[in-house]
Amino acid sequence: MHASHLPDRIWSECELRCGKDLPPCLDGLICDGWACEQPCDPQGPNTCDDGYRCFQRRPSSPWVCHPDW
Repeated sequence: MHASHLPDRIWSECELRCGKDLPPCLDGLICDGWACEQPCDPQGPNTCDDGYRCFQRRPSSPWVCHPDW
C-alpha cells in the first residue's frame, strides 16, 4: 500500500507483477514498470474506469490507465 496524499481516504491496490523472469500479463493488459496495466489511447474514447486517467510515465512508456490523484 502506498502512502496517500489524501489523508481522509483509504485505498489499496492489487498489482499483477510482470517483467524479466515473471509470467506475462493476462490478456488485455500490458507490462509497464513491472506491473500489468490496462492500456488506453489518449486520442481515443476514454476506456479508463472512474478515478483513472490515461497516462504515460515517460515518452518510451505505453499509455495506461493510472489513478487520477
